[in-house]
Amino acid sequence: MVGVVLLMGGKARRFGGDKLRASLLGKELWRWSLEAFLCHPEVSVIAIVGGEAWIGPEVERAYRDVISSPDKTVFFAEPGPERWFSVFSGLKTLRSRLKDEDLVLIHDGARPAVGRALVDRVLDSLKAGWHAVVPGIEITSTVKEVEVRREGVRVCRTLKRETLREIQTPQGYRFGLIWEAYSKGMEEGVGFSDCAGFVERFFPRESILVCEGNRSNVKVTYPQDLALLEVLLRDA
Repeated sequence: MVGVVLLMGGKARRFGGDKLRASLLGKELWRWSLEAFLCHPEVSVIAIVGGEAWIGPEVERAYRDVISSPDKTVFFAEPGPERWFSVFSGLKTLRSRLKDEDLVLIHDGARPAVGRALVDRVLDSLKAGWHAVVPGIEITSTVKEVEVRREGVRVCRTLKRETLREIQTPQGYRFGLIWEAYSKGMEEGVGFSDCAGFVERFFPRESILVCEGNRSNVKVTYPQDLALLEVLLRDA
């Protein structure tokens, strides 16, 4: 089985409002990523983390025919104060529904341009034997490591772009692996900015594959990101 943890509980402070309600080509942002997984034939169960008060009724009205079928089930989970708490909440919701060998995708609802091809690349890599897969794109700008001091920010060194990747979602895992990794993190009170960080920390011998990402798979953080996405989606 394939399950999805879909994160929709962010506070969107940098956006200056509820970005999931923002319109992208005439459709609210939250609908884009949800529809991508509802329409995917291999996805059986989705845990939407956050927004139940308003997304729940709208999901029921708009997608009743899909979620009432025996092939799709949608659940809601409470978000936490930080991203990693929200992911764990979604994983707990799926815990009784997925076996350790099943697959789970974890995706940020603020990445509306997730396409079928990207989802398939992650799933195909998992089915090929990898237990952890993250999509990434090459870095095109010069990246410098810096030190933040009281008097200002100082350059420490320039990093080699060839060894760097900008990581996206959806990230894919064998459910048992990511469940154990997050459980250990919760026990120790240790959090990371992305899911792969938990695997790196608690299962350092587990190889994490970086598959090809998608440059259109932009995460909406600032209002101007919507204008960029409109151009990318129109040209796609």
